[in-house]
Amino acid sequence: MKLLSYLPLIFSLFSVTATAGDTTVFFGDRYTFTESDFTLIPGRSWEYGPITKDTYVAEFQVRGDEGQALLFDLDVDVWGNGYQPDIRLCPHYMPGGAIDYREQTLFEFCYISIPPEYPHVIVPGKNFYYGVDMTVTCSDMAVGVDSDNRNELLADYGEMTNKYRDVRLRVDKQGVYDGQCKVMRIELQPDLGNEIQQINMDLFFGSPF
Repeated sequence: MKLLSYLPLIFSLFSVTATAGDTTVFFGDRYTFTESDFTLIPGRSWEYGPITKDTYVAEFQVRGDEGQALLFDLDVDVWGNGYQPDIRLCPHYMPGGAIDYREQTLFEFCYISIPPEYPHVIVPGKNFYYGVDMTVTCSDMAVGVDSDNRNELLADYGEMTNKYRDVRLRVDKQGVYDGQCKVMRIELQPDLGNEIQQINMDLFFGSPF
């Protein structure tokens, strides 16, 4: 984590009805983060109860909350590998004796095929998933949430050769925390089966001048 201390930041704030912007100056701290600043809390696998997601956590002290309005301006870029689950294709009789393979339905049993010369097959599915959820708090008080994904529905069954994707997350909020905002906590949760390999994050924390 890198901290650039008490820099003035100029924002042009536009309303939907205004033709020109009003300029507001904020003073505060700008932080930059990479994946090395996050701690991985592994999720729980099905052997130990309900499945939970991996969580990447960055927690750090902030300064400047004296009860005034605070600005949180957070941009996060996340890269990693997505997940393409396998599916089961079951044999179905067609008119004329032909065999057609279709995706197994919820209550369909095709582990034992009749006739046995037409067994079920396992293939890469048509659904590809890559998504990340973000939760931001300060001293256990809510700041904001965001999520983004690069999910895809493929045209046919087949293994994807490139599963590397990126998502962008953002929280832009002003609020009053009564002087209690002392420790920021940022959590990133990739969807099940997804990986986070690179994080670039930029946070401005400050108040109007």
